Formats: sequence, structure tokens, C-alpha cells
Amino acid sequence: MLVVEVVEGNLTHDELIGALPADHARLVVHELAFATAEGTRRHEHLLVLWMPAVAGPQEEAYMAGCTALKEYLPDVRVHLTARRTDRLEYRRLVALAG
Repeated sequence: MLVVEVVEGNLTHDELIGALPADHARLVVHELAFATAEGTRRHEHLLVLWMPAVAGPQEEAYMAGCTALKEYLPDVRVHLTARRTDRLEYRRLVALAG
């Protein structure tokens, strides 16, 4: 079952990572703020499928939801699945978005 929860806020990257549950999947649309190598400020939206190992039984429903969101949010260029928080490290996300 896919649970819909909308949280709109001004979370820092670290706060977002800390808010992810250790035992449940989540679909997250996150606005990543960063500076380019030239110093220009940028904002990119990311679609993250948070799928910790213990949430395996939820994977099929969340994958279907992720596919639907990709179609609904065509301007979101970066899509990723993360099973561990190190896959959401800030510099890694900047490299994907940049």
C-alpha cells in the first residue's frame, strides 16, 4: 500500500535526510539548492524513491507511484532510488543535478 503524505517545508538537506524513516519507503520531491562551479545559484528538483532494505514488501507499490510521478512531473530531470542515506549525500546529489 502506498501512503500519501504531503509535507511542505523549508528543510535543510540534513533535516530531510534525518526525517526519512528507517523502516518505510517514501517518495520525496526535493528542491536542491546549490552553487555551480562558476558561483551561480541554482535550484533543481529531485525525485527520490527512498527504499530502505526492510521496506522491501512496499517496493512494488512505491515503484508504481514513482513511475506515475515521473510522468506527472516532467520538469524533474533527476530521479534516483536510495536504499541507504549515503546515496543521498549532498555533493553526490549536486553532481547528479549539475
